[in-house]
Amino acid sequence: MKRVAAGILCLAGLWAGSACALEPYQEESEKSYPAAGISSVYLENARGRVELSGTDGDAVVVRAIKTARGHGRADARELAAATQVALAQEGSRLVVRVRYPQITDRWCFWSFNWSDHTRRGVKVRLLVQLPPRVEAEARVASGDIISRGVSGRQALTATSGDIRVEDAGGPVELHSTSGDLFGRGLAADAMLQSVSGDVRATSIAGRAEGRSTSGDIRVADVAGALTLSSVSGDVGVRGARGGLKVGTTSGDVVARDVTGPCVASVSSGDVDVEFTGTVGESEISSASGDVTVRLSPQARCNLELRTGSGTIEMRVPLRVKSVSRHLVSGTVGGGGASVRVRTSSGEVLVAASEGGRP
Repeated sequence: MKRVAAGILCLAGLWAGSACALEPYQEESEKSYPAAGISSVYLENARGRVELSGTDGDAVVVRAIKTARGHGRADARELAAATQVALAQEGSRLVVRVRYPQITDRWCFWSFNWSDHTRRGVKVRLLVQLPPRVEAEARVASGDIISRGVSGRQALTATSGDIRVEDAGGPVELHSTSGDLFGRGLAADAMLQSVSGDVRATSIAGRAEGRSTSGDIRVADVAGALTLSSVSGDVGVRGARGGLKVGTTSGDVVARDVTGPCVASVSSGDVDVEFTGTVGESEISSASGDVTVRLSPQARCNLELRTGSGTIEMRVPLRVKSVSRHLVSGTVGGGGASVRVRTSSGEVLVAASEGGRP
């Protein structure tokens, strides 16, 4: 009897599962506008990916791909038809907005998988080609933003999604509430800010600023001034050649190949900074953690090292001016910019540069 009941339940599950299955439907559209009359493009998409690409052509091309899933093909087609991709040229600005219908769905007892493939709905993927110097602003509520080879200024925002920008010719501003940010090959200034996500960036020709409330930050090869901050996360830097300002409330800071001034502050964590170029006016501190400063053989600076309840260790030649249990000061390489190192509860180490990476 138990075997018969189990067989009936299995057959019922198979039947109901097929009844709950959704059928996909996809349609595409494309429209182009002469670039001569357009200086910027604004895109708004609540659900779906936005992809921007630079082009040498003389037109802005907008391609929209609708992907719908419904209870049968007719239902999926209706969902796609009810989703509008509105394009309007407002002066020199091209505005692209995706308007989604309000969707209600019948709950299926047998559908245990609530992924996008098993829920009735529709998403739109926007692919936009941008000629030289055309600026872009994109806002996505749930979806990723990808940009490659765009030469104009970009301001990209995702509420729940990642943003990735490569080979950008103009300034970029990236904001995500819940998602990771990645930038590579940025030819101008860059701002990357995530509330809950990691920040990664490399090869920035201008100034750069990176912020994360809850996430790690990794930045490399920045020509301009670099400013980084995290409330709860580690910060790693390699190649800050225009000076560095970095801080985190709870996490470690590791910086390699720093040139110029450096201000590094940590509330709860260790700090490790390596100078390989000219040393600028610097202040490096931790409230509760160890502080390590690494100097190149050519470094010239005035050192002032303090610790509240730890030791101070010197592994480079120092011409001592004053020394006590918790304070050491002196000059390296004949003296130069002032470098102040402080920790309330931790060790202080000054060592030779090792050329490592965070």
